[in-house]
Amino acid sequence: MSYMMCSRITFPANKRREELVIYTISSIHIESSWKMLTDSAEIVLPRRIKYFAGKDLKELLSAGDQVKIELGYDSNLYTEFEGYISLIGWGVPVTIRCEDEMYNLKRKTVSYSAKNVTLKKLLADVAKGYEVKTNYDAELGAVRYSSRTVAEILNDIRKKTNLHCYFIGKVLYCGNVYSEKVDTEKVKIVLEKKCRQSEPERNQR
Repeated sequence: MSYMMCSRITFPANKRREELVIYTISSIHIESSWKMLTDSAEIVLPRRIKYFAGKDLKELLSAGDQVKIELGYDSNLYTEFEGYISLIGWGVPVTIRCEDEMYNLKRKTVSYSAKNVTLKKLLADVAKGYEVKTNYDAELGAVRYSSRTVAEILNDIRKKTNLHCYFIGKVLYCGNVYSEKVDTEKVKIVLEKKCRQSEPERNQR
C-alpha cells in the first residue's frame, strides 16, 4: 500500500483579489515551537505552474496576505500553519516566507506605563483584540515602554520572567507550553514509508 502526498495552500480573498488556492508545491518548511516568539513557514513553488500562466504573480500575492497551509495523504488534509506572508522572493523558483499571528504584533507599536501591573493585565493591555491565556499572574511592578512593538514587549517579558509567549491560532499564550494541544489528534507524516510524490503539473487543479 502506498500513500499519495497532498497539499493545499489557501490565500483568503482580500481587497485586491478573490480567494487563491494552490495544490502544487515544490517544498514546504515549517518551524514551530513554544520557545519561538514567531512560528514560520517557507513555501517554494514549482518553476512551472499552470495556474499562473499569463498572470502577474506580483498582482496576486503580497506581504501581509493571509495564508493557510494544509498537508496530508490521499486527500486527507490537516492544517499545519496559519499566518501571513512576510516576504516573497521573486526569483525562480518563487519562495514565499510566512509568519504566524505574531506578524501583526511585530508591526503594532504601543506606549505603555504603569506603576504596578500584573502579567495578565499587561498582556491584555498591549495585545488588545486578542484572547490571552496564561496560568501565571506575577506582579511585575512598575513598567514603562515607549514606542515599542508588542512583539518587543513580549520578548522583554520573556527576559524578565523566563515565560515564553506564542500564538496558537489567534490566541496568545504565555508560559503554558502547549498545554492546550495535549489532547489533539497527532498526524504523522513519514516521507520514507511507501509514499509516492505527486507530479506538479499533473495534479494542479
